[in-house]
Amino acid sequence: MENLAEAAPAAAGWAPGAYNVADGEPYARDEAVRRVLRAHGSRARIGHLPQPVARTAARAAEALARGTGREPALSRYAVDQPAHPVVLDLSRARARGWAPRRTLSDYLGSVAPGGAPVQP
Repeated sequence: MENLAEAAPAAAGWAPGAYNVADGEPYARDEAVRRVLRAHGSRARIGHLPQPVARTAARAAEALARGTGREPALSRYAVDQPAHPVVLDLSRARARGWAPRRTLSDYLGSVAPGGAPVQP
């Protein structure tokens, strides 16, 4: 989040177009989530549903939501997003002089009890 906050004012002077802004190094999803949970003192465990089961649940939630006019509790989009790895190309933003300065470890160190770094 801090990297995005730092890039936003700089981006006002960039040429129009799409720019990716993210941390400088990719993270393995499950391990990053585990580290964030630990930093916040959560004992929650990560579990995975088979993709077809999750998509079926999402379709049912979307159908139910259509009947009520409310947002679905789960959507096929929400199921599909974490199912595929994504690594953003930061080269356009870097070419404008921006570079990510914060890492996941920086963030976790700022939220961990006593400011102690949370080990990977």
